[in-house]
Amino acid sequence: MKKVFLLFLVALFLFSNELNAQKLTPQQQKALATLYKTKKVVYFKFKVNSVHEIKGMANIITVDKVKGTEVAAHATKAQFTRFLPYNYKYTIVPGGPPKKKPPVKKK
Repeated sequence: MKKVFLLFLVALFLFSNELNAQKLTPQQQKALATLYKTKKVVYFKFKVNSVHEIKGMANIITVDKVKGTEVAAHATKAQFTRFLPYNYKYTIVPGGPPKKKPPVKKK
């Protein structure tokens, strides 16, 4: 019985991902194909209207940093496919995440 239930959950997950992919506009599908042609993960920034929206987005993409209403994040192709239908304006961060500065040693 557990195997049947697990199989049902997997099928439901795959079906929901397929539905999300169908919700994309042709422009979004083209952007997705271009972005992930050579990369497995894309880093990007976007703005939310309210800090409360970030919790919902954190269930879809990986949130790296939040500064006010600006969010820095990264996503796999599957995650970004789920993000696009929300129609947030985003900016791709070329070259990946910003490099962290090494801590300054005090003498």
